[in-house]
Amino acid sequence: MRFDVLWRVRGATNGKLKLRAELRGKATGQLPKETTLEAELSSRGVSSKWSALKLEGEAYQNFGEVTAWRVTLWDGEQLIGEQKSFLW
Repeated sequence: MRFDVLWRVRGATNGKLKLRAELRGKATGQLPKETTLEAELSSRGVSSKWSALKLEGEAYQNFGEVTAWRVTLWDGEQLIGEQKSFLW
């Protein structure tokens, strides 16, 4: 499974951008399965760009169906953007 994300940066950054996708799956027991995908980004000379986050192989097989997701863009420790599914 691949999440293709179009991210944009406005203004100056500290150069340490991180794209994070948090996924929730079907519940096993009382709590849903959760996993996080991350990618370090370079924003030099770029105001927007497509980036891919992948859940593949054995991790994909073990996780199962995605029921909710949230994608965030971080500049160091500061949250600068977020999109999420309505079930988040």
